[in-house]
Amino acid sequence: MHTDNYTMEIKDIFDKVKLIITTPEQFWSENKENNVHLINTLKNFLVPLVILWFVTLFIGNFFFGSNESLLYIISQNLTVIFSCIAWIIVTIYLYREIAVRFNINNNINRCADTIIYSFTPVILSEIIAAIHYNLGFIHIFGLYSVYIFWKAFEREGELSKDKRTAIVVVTFIIAIVTGLLIRLIFNGAFSMFYESSNLFVS
Repeated sequence: MHTDNYTMEIKDIFDKVKLIITTPEQFWSENKENNVHLINTLKNFLVPLVILWFVTLFIGNFFFGSNESLLYIISQNLTVIFSCIAWIIVTIYLYREIAVRFNINNNINRCADTIIYSFTPVILSEIIAAIHYNLGFIHIFGLYSVYIFWKAFEREGELSKDKRTAIVVVTFIIAIVTGLLIRLIFNGAFSMFYESSNLFVS
C-alpha cells in the first residue's frame, strides 16, 4: 500500500515537471486558482527534487570527484542542499515583498508556488550537472526559468508588458544576489567547521 502511494507521488511529480517544462502556459492555467499551503508545496514537490539532487551530487562526488572521506562528501553535499532550500525560501519571501510593491497577488502560498515551480529548470539542471563535471553546460537550461516565471503572470489578469518585465528583472537580480550570499554563508560555515574538526579525516 505504501509502495503504491510512493509510486503515485513520484508519478505526480514527474507529470508536473513535464507539464511545467513542455507547456508552462497550460500548467499556470490549470493552477490559476491554486492556493496550496507553502509547506505542502515544499514537501510534495521541492523536497523530493532536492533529495534526487543530493543523490546525483553524491554519485558525482563519490565516483568522479572528491578524494575526501565519505563523511566529508555527505556533509559537503548537505551544505549545498540546505543552502539551496534556504535560498528558495528566502526568495519566496522577497518575491512577496516585490508583489506587494507592484500591487499583484501577494498571498504567501501563491508566491511560493510561483517561485518554486518557476525555478524547476534551475533545479533540474543542478540534478543533471551534479553527476559529472563535464555536464556543467546543462546549467544553461536553468535560464528557461525566466520564461516560465514570465508565463506565470498570465494568471494575474491584465498585466502590462512593462510591469511584467520589471517584476521579472527585479526578482531574478534579487534571487541571484541572494543565492550568492547564502551559498557564501553556508560554504563559509562548512569551511570553518571542517577546519576546526577532525571528523573528516579520511
